[in-house]
Amino acid sequence: MGNERIDELMDLIMEEHKKGYSQRRTPSKSEEIKKLYEDLLIIGKTVGEQERERRISVWQVKREKAGFVDFQHLDFSNLNLSKMDFSNIHFGGAKFNNSNLKWNNFNDCKLVFADFEKSDSSFSLFNNCWIIHTNFKCAILSGSGFKGSFIYFSDFSNAIIKNSSFSLCDLKESGFNGAFIDDSNFINAINYKEAIKNANIQSISVLLKKSEVERYLSGD
Repeated sequence: MGNERIDELMDLIMEEHKKGYSQRRTPSKSEEIKKLYEDLLIIGKTVGEQERERRISVWQVKREKAGFVDFQHLDFSNLNLSKMDFSNIHFGGAKFNNSNLKWNNFNDCKLVFADFEKSDSSFSLFNNCWIIHTNFKCAILSGSGFKGSFIYFSDFSNAIIKNSSFSLCDLKESGFNGAFIDDSNFINAINYKEAIKNANIQSISVLLKKSEVERYLSGD
């Protein structure tokens, strides 16, 4: 990851701290964004699988036409939003509590102060994201990928993390207290040792400086 992107990220962190990001009110949205959000709420409550898939297909077309989507501070809690492509969306301050987010694509998203507590985000992709002050408490993250993401000051307490990848991540001041971690990799991750020191680790893989893979077993 280039120094330019890191500098840009740190500028963002400082800017959002100054503004009190987590306390900000929902910014005004364009009519196009409002409609996309309203359609998602309908999708999230649709029961029939065929009808749900039809609505998802229509939504994806509308989303692509809209270009960059700003969903900051919106509430997506208690919804079935599985099998969605949410890549490159700004979800700063958004809430996904207790939602079904399985098999989703969150690649290249901004998730600053987003809340995924008790969500089922298994088999989802969070690659190259800005995950800063993000809440994943008690989330199911089995099979999910976070490759190359900046994961700063985020909380993964009591999350279920099995067959997941945090390769090339920076886990600065993030915590996995009580998280169940099994058969997951932290290859070339930064600050991972401090982050997972209080986790319930069954087995993980990391790449050492001598290009050797070391297995860490709980109790060792």
